[in-house]
Amino acid sequence: MGRGGSGPAPQQSFDRMGMETPELITGDRRTRIFRQLQKDRTVLTLRLLGRDYERLTMVIGVEQDGGQPSFLIDYPRGFREAVSGIPVWMLRFEFIGTDHLAYRVRTKGGRILKEGVHLPLPEAIERIQRRAHFRVEAPLGSTVRFPDPGPGGDLLEMALVNVSVGGALMASRKAGGPSDSLGMDTEIRDLKLFFPLPDEDVTIPVRSAVVKRVESDGETGKPKYAVRFEPLPAAEADRLNELIWEIQRIQLRRQQLL
Repeated sequence: MGRGGSGPAPQQSFDRMGMETPELITGDRRTRIFRQLQKDRTVLTLRLLGRDYERLTMVIGVEQDGGQPSFLIDYPRGFREAVSGIPVWMLRFEFIGTDHLAYRVRTKGGRILKEGVHLPLPEAIERIQRRAHFRVEAPLGSTVRFPDPGPGGDLLEMALVNVSVGGALMASRKAGGPSDSLGMDTEIRDLKLFFPLPDEDVTIPVRSAVVKRVESDGETGKPKYAVRFEPLPAAEADRLNELIWEIQRIQLRRQQLL
């Protein structure tokens, strides 16, 4: 269902994962999904409810525990300290499937073993019936370039803060920024997303995007612009999706070395 790794969670979110009524997946289908998560090394976001604790992890085992289905996750850093003093853990997991739908899992209880964290399989898996995109923090030095939609059409360059297949957050390099030409619902055309990766630099073209939110950075006062991409051609969407997963793998490798 995805790609994998474990460690402290970089800044990330799931686009379009709101208050929709989910489809509930129960019975043997739960076990099949968890086995697929293990096989694909899918990344899950783990949240400990009631505590300020969020990490990335993955499923490393699915088994029967005294007749009850259970699963094992890779031990997230700091988990033992985070659950200290909690009589019954309340955990929530989120991930994106290969169908690009968001999934949500809630479980409670469990125990820490030498090989990982052992948890009861949830009674149901929630599948959100809207396509969702994984949003990842862009590598340092990532930029987005595009012609100014205002008069003159000068080439603008902004820092790329985060990105998903559905859109991005970009930040002006100077206070004020081109606010007159980048208001709400402004269309931007011919964007070039630039990513400096360890092995190569990658540029992804985006034909069109629309400004959906304008905000000011609380520390620098520089404007930030949240943009929604117009639907990408299938080949470009696949390429950007693979790049996003590669960025995530790079971030996880670096964090595991800290």
